[in-house]
Amino acid sequence: MLAFRNLLRRRIRTLLTVTGVAIGVSIVVALSAIARGFRTQVNDLFSSGRAHLILSRKDAADPILSYLPESLLGELRARDEIAAVEPVVLGATQVPPLAVFIFFGTTRDSPFLEQIRVVEGEGLFATPGTDRVCLGARAARNLGREVGDTLPLGGRELTVVGLFESATPLIDAGALLSLGDAQELAGLEQKITSALVQLRDSNRDALVRAEQELEADYPEIEATPPSEWAAAFDEFDLAEQTATVFTILAICIGGISVMNTMLMSVFERTREIGILQAIGWSRWMVVRQVLAEALLVATVGTPLGIALGVGIVELIGSFQQFSWVAGHYDTTVFLQGIAVGFGMGVVGSIYPAWRAVGITPIEALRYE
Repeated sequence: MLAFRNLLRRRIRTLLTVTGVAIGVSIVVALSAIARGFRTQVNDLFSSGRAHLILSRKDAADPILSYLPESLLGELRARDEIAAVEPVVLGATQVPPLAVFIFFGTTRDSPFLEQIRVVEGEGLFATPGTDRVCLGARAARNLGREVGDTLPLGGRELTVVGLFESATPLIDAGALLSLGDAQELAGLEQKITSALVQLRDSNRDALVRAEQELEADYPEIEATPPSEWAAAFDEFDLAEQTATVFTILAICIGGISVMNTMLMSVFERTREIGILQAIGWSRWMVVRQVLAEALLVATVGTPLGIALGVGIVELIGSFQQFSWVAGHYDTTVFLQGIAVGFGMGVVGSIYPAWRAVGITPIEALRYE
C-alpha cells in the first residue's frame, strides 16, 4: 500500500504523530468515561430500593448542597398518595489520608439500606445508640480500619460497628451514619439533603402525576425518579460539557499534529507528486492519497488511545483518594473516541491535500 510505505519513510515522525493522536483520544475517552460513570453512580444510589421518587432542592448545583427543611417530612407523610418518606443526608468531610470522604446519613427504615450488604460486624441500627459508623469495604481498606476501631469525624470519635459492600463504588468508598450524627457532622440542624418517597400506586401515570403535584405544591423542590436523579443537578451537565470542550480541543490540537506530518510529507515528495500528475493522476487521486495517509495514522492511533484512556481511568480508581472513580464505558464513549481520532485525521489532511493538488508538474521538476 502506497500510503503505508510513505509513512514508513519517516518512522519516528510517524510514531510521534500516532502517539499524539493516541494521547488526544485517551484524554477524551477518560474524561467522558469518568463523567458518565459519576452520573451513573449517582443515579444508582437509590435505584435498587423501594423509593419511587427522590426530592431535592430545585436548582441545587450538587447533591450535597441540596438543603431541605426536615419539617417537610411530616407534611409529605400526611399526603394520601405517599406511603412512606425517609430522609437522607449526603455529605463530605476530610479523614486523613483521604481529602474527600463521603458519608450517608440514613434511618432504620430507609430504602437506601437495600443498596448494601453487611459483611462483617453488625448493621448500623442493630443496636441502639449514637456515635456509630458502618464503613464500606473500600473505605475500610483506604483508612486501615476494622470492626471495633474508632474513626475521627468532625471532632468526634465514632466506633466502627460494621463493614458493608455495595455494587456502587461511591457508596462502597463511604460511610453510613445515623441521620442525627450525619446532620451534626454536616452542620445541617433540622435539615436534610434529599427525601426518598414511596408511593401507594407506582404505575407510570401515578408516578408522573405525583411528580407534577409535588413540584406544584412545593416550588422549592424537584421530584425525580431514582434512575434520573443526576439530571436534577447542574454539576453533572458541567462535567459532560467539559468533556465536550476537551473533545474539540483534542481534534484541533491533534489535527495540527497530523497536519504537520502530512505537510512535511508533501514537501518532501513534491517531485514525486508532480510526476504522478504528469503521468495521469487526477487531483482527486492526490487528495485521496494524502487523506489515506492521515486516516491510516488515525486508524493506528485511535484504538491505542481508547485502550490508554481505559487504562487511565482504572489507574485513577486504584489510588486511595479516588477509589470511588469508576468509568462507564458505553457505546457513546467509544464512538466519541473514534470520532476524535478520525476527526484529527480529516482535519489534519485538509491543508496538506490542498497544498498537494496545487503542485504542477513543471514546478515539481524545478524543485530541489
